[in-house]
Amino acid sequence: MSKKLLLFCCLLLLALATGCVGPSPDFTLRVTPPKSDLPLSGTWQIAGLLGESEAVQPSAAAWVGKKLYFTADYALLDTYLLPRPRYQVKKMDSQTYLVHNPAFPAAVSLPVEVTIITLTDNRLFTCELLPAGTEELILQLFGSSYTARRLSPAVNPSVLNTPGIADITSLEDDAPQSNKRSGILLGLRAADGGCRTLWLAAEGLQLAPLLEAEGIIFPRRSGFYRLETVIVQAGNNSEELLFATPLFSSQKEREESPEIQAAAVQSGTVTRSVTYIGNDYVSVLEQRKTSPGGDVKEEYFRIFAVDALPAAKAVTLPDLMDSPDGTLPVSAAGSGRQENLFAEGDNVGLARNKGYWVFQGRTASGETYPLGLIPPDHVVFYNKLSVPWPRIKNKVPRATDALASPNDDLALVFTPCEILVFAVSDRSLAGSPLQKIPLQPGEEIIMAEWALGHYVANWTETLQSIVNPETPHSMANEEVQP
Repeated sequence: MSKKLLLFCCLLLLALATGCVGPSPDFTLRVTPPKSDLPLSGTWQIAGLLGESEAVQPSAAAWVGKKLYFTADYALLDTYLLPRPRYQVKKMDSQTYLVHNPAFPAAVSLPVEVTIITLTDNRLFTCELLPAGTEELILQLFGSSYTARRLSPAVNPSVLNTPGIADITSLEDDAPQSNKRSGILLGLRAADGGCRTLWLAAEGLQLAPLLEAEGIIFPRRSGFYRLETVIVQAGNNSEELLFATPLFSSQKEREESPEIQAAAVQSGTVTRSVTYIGNDYVSVLEQRKTSPGGDVKEEYFRIFAVDALPAAKAVTLPDLMDSPDGTLPVSAAGSGRQENLFAEGDNVGLARNKGYWVFQGRTASGETYPLGLIPPDHVVFYNKLSVPWPRIKNKVPRATDALASPNDDLALVFTPCEILVFAVSDRSLAGSPLQKIPLQPGEEIIMAEWALGHYVANWTETLQSIVNPETPHSMANEEVQP
């Protein structure tokens, strides 16, 4: 027998013997996952403000000296708890980062390449961490920039027992009505095209003073932004461009935006009227005239991604609905159209209808019609009305629209001339209005963003810093009125 054949037979006998005996009962097969260190884990302390944050947002100074705790199971920012944090790490060149973050202090020098760690709760809260070595970092939090230093690579679990800690993402579903905190950031557009933002906050159905700011201010993961319109002209042609700029960026930074400088003007006169603005998308009615004083030649609904502004390329409905072309039918209501939605010349926008944001279509001839489609959550985060529309009409016959808090504690009912604020009980409007807010002629809702729990105090501070920048406020010490 050859040596090769002998070796093969020995190996075969060994394999058969091992298969018959089987593994030892004490043997356990384990698959060990690759080890990965949590970015910037440990206990940190905010050391100071960067740039002019204190001048533009007085409440920012209150964070200096606060401690931050980062673990795989939770992140604790002073008393703000994120029980299931998500850390995303990316690298980019510093110039690209500064272009997309104009609110970052210009006086702070960055290396050619920066590492950005994004901490998010997968909803609205986000802060950015820029490591500066292993023991220092730059922190972007609530629209301000800070330096922070590491006190320890570990976190003492007892910090979760600190009084006042609350889940920043909590919807307060189990809280009694008397303890619930709700706030709404409301965007309104008047008949003359002017816009304003209202902030109404309530704690235990006690309403804080109404705050009002000019223009549209809206929340995003990276902080608060202002939606602005810039008219760019070239000869007899002019175009309105929409820009989303960080709330606390300077006027000079906005005017010197590279997007404005490089904007290409379309022929004729192009205007855009906002019908909806959310965290990530904006819907507009776009009108084009052949000359500044001429008649409207073309009119379209358009939906843009906020991140892409001021680009004029619209987002398609299949992109928003995650559906292929030709599979989304048109409701026969309204126009009686039986063709597929994607008929040539049709376009889609967002509008209000009896308490909900809905998609609406528009034909090439200018006819609007409803679509049998509800916008998905990533387009409109909260789009529910806990009080049935018939109950609202029974209570307020003049009602044209309504909004209800996710906390089921507060509702806003719109009439042609005012907003009526009600308490909610058992899915009904309770008692008399808590407050009446006058409306300007032809005002319509173009934004409705709810804040709950700990978000309410932060949003209040942000709006107060705009309305009255000389006097810092906090909802915790603001006297509320019914």
